[in-house]
Amino acid sequence: MVALRKIVSSNLEAVGYDEGQQQLVIRFKKAKHVWGYNGVSRDLYEQFMAAPSKGVFFAQRIKNQYPAQRLMIEADLLEGETAS
Repeated sequence: MVALRKIVSSNLEAVGYDEGQQQLVIRFKKAKHVWGYNGVSRDLYEQFMAAPSKGVFFAQRIKNQYPAQRLMIEADLLEGETAS
């Protein structure tokens, strides 16, 4: 299971990355759904985490660019941790 880290974003609640699977995992704030985006390189994940607006980066560089699937899991959040 991928551990998710809370992030500062108006739309995205938390993210995690599985390097072995090259999968970016995102939990969205409103619906609380967890989605996996396949084929995301470690480099792109690092760019995403460094972006000043993760929501804009997601919309422009990941959404509709990578195969996505809704994950039927309860992803772990690291309590109290926030990645800016």
